[in-house]
Amino acid sequence: MATGRTRQATIEENSVSYERFLAGKTHLGGMSGFDPVWMPEFLFDFQKALVEWAVRKGRAAIFADCGLGKTPMQLVWAENVVRHTNKPVLIAAPLAVSYQILREAEKEADVILWDGGNNDLPFYRPDLHIVLADPLRPGDEAGAVRKDGLVAVTVKGKTYLAHRLIWFLVKGEWPEGRLTFHDKDPQNLRWHNIRPESDFFSPTAAAAYLRQHRQKRREAINRGDLDAER
Repeated sequence: MATGRTRQATIEENSVSYERFLAGKTHLGGMSGFDPVWMPEFLFDFQKALVEWAVRKGRAAIFADCGLGKTPMQLVWAENVVRHTNKPVLIAAPLAVSYQILREAEKEADVILWDGGNNDLPFYRPDLHIVLADPLRPGDEAGAVRKDGLVAVTVKGKTYLAHRLIWFLVKGEWPEGRLTFHDKDPQNLRWHNIRPESDFFSPTAAAAYLRQHRQKRREAINRGDLDAER
């Protein structure tokens, strides 16, 4: 049977254990972050000090007052995390604050990519707005179908063929020759369906292409183009 002293000792022991448990959860005394890898000159000294502390702290909050530049500090903190971890940073913000974040990011970023999902428009005006057709959702695609069946997309007043624009976005360069479609459907704009026309030459078309290439090579040699002899 437990006595009064035994119960008192048990309570005190449990209290100490719980205090140790809470002490193990606190982050007040630890620095679990990393040394900053990038600190731009456009930050004021007090902003640099706050960002450096937050990056080294790891789990930190900057409760700077209105007008002290919380947005640029937030972006510099995020850039440090991205460079250190090679992983993206998610910034959750109210819609009105999102405008301010983008405006600050535009001052330093070379390119800002807006990924709003299918059929979504950015809530700010970019320098270049490209919308890719979604072949899985008929009726919602960007652009228009021409009489020849090809899809055309207009970007800032200039019209591009959608499949050539997709090639440029994936490859990083415009295709040199004509493109064709593996399933012969010019409105199927899936990447795996778009191929250079030369990949689908028939034997007859390939022979005609080779004759044309040889003729051009002979003409180049006759003009004295030494590169053509190689």
